[in-house]
Amino acid sequence: MFTYTPIRFNNDDGEAVYRTYMYVNNGEYHIYVKSNLKRVFTDETLPDAIKVAVGIINAYNWDDLNKYSQMFLKSNVVWCFEDTYPEVLMDIGWRNGNDYCLVLYANQLQDLKTSGTQQLKHERLTLSEGTA
Repeated sequence: MFTYTPIRFNNDDGEAVYRTYMYVNNGEYHIYVKSNLKRVFTDETLPDAIKVAVGIINAYNWDDLNKYSQMFLKSNVVWCFEDTYPEVLMDIGWRNGNDYCLVLYANQLQDLKTSGTQQLKHERLTLSEGTA
């Protein structure tokens, strides 16, 4: 079973940010805010900053990158790329199909912990269809 936990690291400016797992299913955004604790949002309830990040991530042509790079989702929510990664998105996030890694500031992650619908148990233990 996977364990989904936000991972803290410092960005290029030395600020603490978190990489966390999100997946989209049937118009719902499932974002992990703590170890195995997720919040579920709809288009109407998803915070604006997350909508912008998802829009930017979705605008990138991932098909070209995924043709040449193999992505792995590890239990600690780190995706590894064998080839080039678009540096423009390092502080925003990336995706493979409906699986996303969001890069969030501490205050964004804290806000997510108190909004949306809380779900404690895993509903999904594998990657989305069509992913590596």
